[in-house]
Amino acid sequence: MFGARGSEALEGVRVSAITPDSSQFVGNQTESAIAVANFEGKTTVSIAFNDDGGREVRYTDTDRIVGRGASQFGWSYSADRGRSFVYGGKVPATDEWPVMWGDPAIASLHPDERYVFMSNLAVPASKMPASGEIVGGFDGRVLGGACIAKSSDGGRSFALWHCVHQNNDFYDGGTAVAGSDANGGTDRRIFFGFIDITLLEIHVWQADNENVGELRKLPNPFAGNPMSSHPRLRIDRATGDLYAAALSSEKRVLVSRWSAGSWSTPRIASGSTTTEIQTIPFASSKMRTAPEFTFDVGPATDSESSDAVRVFTTRLRANGTHFVEGWACPRGLGGGCRATPGWSTESSTSDQFQPAVTAFQGLPFLGVPGRWELTYLTRAGDAGGDRVSVDRTGLGGDATSGRYIVPTQIVSLGYVCPDTRGGSSLGGYWGDYNDMALLEVQSGKVPRFLRTFTTSDRSDFIEGCYSQQSFFSTHVHLKAIRL
Repeated sequence: MFGARGSEALEGVRVSAITPDSSQFVGNQTESAIAVANFEGKTTVSIAFNDDGGREVRYTDTDRIVGRGASQFGWSYSADRGRSFVYGGKVPATDEWPVMWGDPAIASLHPDERYVFMSNLAVPASKMPASGEIVGGFDGRVLGGACIAKSSDGGRSFALWHCVHQNNDFYDGGTAVAGSDANGGTDRRIFFGFIDITLLEIHVWQADNENVGELRKLPNPFAGNPMSSHPRLRIDRATGDLYAAALSSEKRVLVSRWSAGSWSTPRIASGSTTTEIQTIPFASSKMRTAPEFTFDVGPATDSESSDAVRVFTTRLRANGTHFVEGWACPRGLGGGCRATPGWSTESSTSDQFQPAVTAFQGLPFLGVPGRWELTYLTRAGDAGGDRVSVDRTGLGGDATSGRYIVPTQIVSLGYVCPDTRGGSSLGGYWGDYNDMALLEVQSGKVPRFLRTFTTSDRSDFIEGCYSQQSFFSTHVHLKAIRL
């Protein structure tokens, strides 16, 4: 029950880097977000990612040069429930937004899932250098908002829909949710979240439906609390309540709930994470990771819904390695959140990081209980080397399930290949996050999930890790595995 099943077991299938007319890899692909859409009797799985490459982006040993018209706004889609993927392309840049630059988010509009929405950070024309080229890193000098694309065919094709900004402040991160069963299934609201690094605020933008002419910014979900990380949004499908989470400047996750037109009091939902960007020291190089938290809203183990909101972060052990730790919050967030010692990998001695948690609400009318699934990267099989694997564990979705972690490996060990932009102290980049989503409920009433992960291993035409420069390493791509 716990292992990956089928021919992709322990390896996964390629998501990125395959063009429609070629089997050759093009550039690097990192960071991903998943949307599953069911309409007209078909299921389409769309995965958004940072899609590097193209003639507008050039690399030297020490620099990256990005020209006008560059876009990382890429996606792939699957018509066979995640068994294989087709490269969808990129959303192109525009005159008003001459560069589209990463941190993908994606969401299908429940229950009308023909509509899928995808966001990406963007460079406004007002911040584009007169030379037409951006040299080096992307920060507040050039980033100034985000753009959103819409699909009307379940996530197979996308076109630019809207762009949002706050005085062209420095936006970072990206997260999206859309629709719920509230109000008889008429809730078609679409939400996007970003951190405004200029103001140290989380900005949440709302569209009332898929046809609006513009989006509006909601009040600050964490008013009075300077924030420091990419946000995450989740929606309670039953009630339509929106939840936002992010790391504060005190390096703890805060969670707030948008209901009846106002945000709840933010609640602390983690121990100290020490820093938003954490460094994993591998044998041959160091790798940075960020943001190291995940959460979802789902079934609780008691009638009070005391653990319906579950938050997982990465923290430091005394020996300097990293572990995953879980906290539980009541559905309404009243009374605050608490650490849950059984939801922790602290007893291991190697690094565990990049957690992803997803809830299946269950199908009570069919007698199908809910389920929680947690996955994370681990070095348990090669603690002193250069490889990571992916583990999974259930967390209990009904009152009879225990609160403990029993990990099972779902992706076998593979090599990491970070670039060198962070130097010897911070470490290089290999993608800051990936995703997990509920894929389907099989005929036997068993939920299946899909997990994306970064790969640099020597398989499926990938050449392994043989080049590491300041802003580029080869090869770095994405895979997905069905759980």
